[in-house]
Amino acid sequence: LASRLARDCRAKLVLTARSPFPGRPEWERLAAGVGPETTPVRRIREMLELERHGAEFLVLAADAADRQQMLDVVETTTRRFGAVHGVIHAAGVADPHGVIQNRSRAQTEAVLAPKAAGARILHEIFRERPLDFLALCSSMAVVRYAHGFGQVGYCAANEFLDAFALARAARGGGRTVSINWDAWREEGMAVEAVRRRAARSAGRAGSATPGLHPLLGECVESTPQRLVYERRLSGEAPWFVAEHRLRGVPLVPGTAYLQWAAALALRRSGRYPVEIRSACF
Repeated sequence: LASRLARDCRAKLVLTARSPFPGRPEWERLAAGVGPETTPVRRIREMLELERHGAEFLVLAADAADRQQMLDVVETTTRRFGAVHGVIHAAGVADPHGVIQNRSRAQTEAVLAPKAAGARILHEIFRERPLDFLALCSSMAVVRYAHGFGQVGYCAANEFLDAFALARAARGGGRTVSINWDAWREEGMAVEAVRRRAARSAGRAGSATPGLHPLLGECVESTPQRLVYERRLSGEAPWFVAEHRLRGVPLVPGTAYLQWAAALALRRSGRYPVEIRSACF
């Protein structure tokens, strides 16, 4: 979004993120470095390229859910560039906490805060500072719920943005839109999750001593032809037995058998990935 605004609109841009970003004097040195390209370095290289075409950036660290920090951002922005004409609210965090019965209120509130509290704070700050537009970055997860399964906090946060945009526009708060994005291919939480998984897999690839999988128990036989682990299960533990019952009797779900097979194959080969091509129950 920032690249498009910089190229097509010559907009003066203020970018915020919770994590501190390297100061401008460090950009050239970091961009010229060798080694794996981290997310900050990748973004620095993109911004330097845009600067060569005349773009102006200000990068600030601020928590979108912290009113004082966002007030500081607005004050710094007006001192540097003058009045703020438009705001794109794209804050958000991943929601790895699973189905609602297995998560705490605090976990869900932490996912809600950047989007929901952040939108309300922006509305309050710009109540007396008219904007040309306020764009809220929502998600297709509120339309295609299967894509957000186990992410009740994330879905609720985006539902709030959609409702908030309608309410703010209807009450004369200025042009307010909520955009339901799908997963981004170049940037965003989904891309970062894929990159982290790839990095972990690359770090484990070729290892001859992979870590013991939590489903595996005690190794009772290990020969070139046979690998056997033994684990006693009860209704109290582990969770995949305790949470699957038929008329009160604990059961092992079918997918657990597949996970066991994959864990044993990894234990034997020591290499990623493991592929199961056929399974019959």
